[in-house]
Amino acid sequence: VILLIGPTGSGKSSFIRSLTKEKVEVNGQKPCTTECKDYLIELDINGRTKTFILVDTPGFEDFPENNLIALRSIAEKLSKMRPQVVYGAIYFHRIINGRFHGTTRSILSIFKSICGDQFFDHVAFVTTMWDAINDGD
Repeated sequence: VILLIGPTGSGKSSFIRSLTKEKVEVNGQKPCTTECKDYLIELDINGRTKTFILVDTPGFEDFPENNLIALRSIAEKLSKMRPQVVYGAIYFHRIINGRFHGTTRSILSIFKSICGDQFFDHVAFVTTMWDAINDGD
């Protein structure tokens, strides 16, 4: 089980859409994921089929009340997962946002609280939206 966490519009659902044949709703204008949803992924790794469950989570936003809703959804999902264990987490960050200010720092703080220091070996941090950067910048 791998959790996908990050701000609204950072590419979590697009990532899942690229790995599955399922119709995952993606809309750059508004949040599409309102509750945690599992996606079964089977990948061929070195000639062996490995099965993963990716958990798409609601995105965190600029509004604290929405962040509480997203956090509650993630907490409920985690509490219902036993005996399954979360093996890893991927944090998504839009590269066009540049530095970590305000809301982004809050989201990272929430993410750190969810994971805990002992889990950091199982966390990947990815940047998205590289195609939105101009070469001349």
